[in-house]
Amino acid sequence: MAKSKEEINKAHAIREALRANRDKSPSEIADLLKAKGVDVNGQYVSKIKGSMLKTSKAVRKTRRGIQQAGRNSKLGGDNNIKNGLQVINAAVELLKVAGGMDQAKSALATVEEIGKAMQ
Repeated sequence: MAKSKEEINKAHAIREALRANRDKSPSEIADLLKAKGVDVNGQYVSKIKGSMLKTSKAVRKTRRGIQQAGRNSKLGGDNNIKNGLQVINAAVELLKVAGGMDQAKSALATVEEIGKAMQ
């Protein structure tokens, strides 16, 4: 049987209630939602809350990994993630100005030779 469009997404309602009432327990959230007409119990609220926490931990871990990769990269500057994008944009511009990969490589080789000569 197909769901009607008026049917409430319980998990979505629980997530919104949890965000609005961070200090409430799962059973209190279930009582709040029952008053609004959403039939849920404390166990289901607890399950949704746990999955929210797991997701937020995964997001934090991923962001930490990206930041660490930016710090460990050899892109120079202040080792900011934005700096990495600036370097990529500059590389694309170099390819455009040089007219191709071979010309860009020869230009970089020339710059490297000049750098070695100046040391």
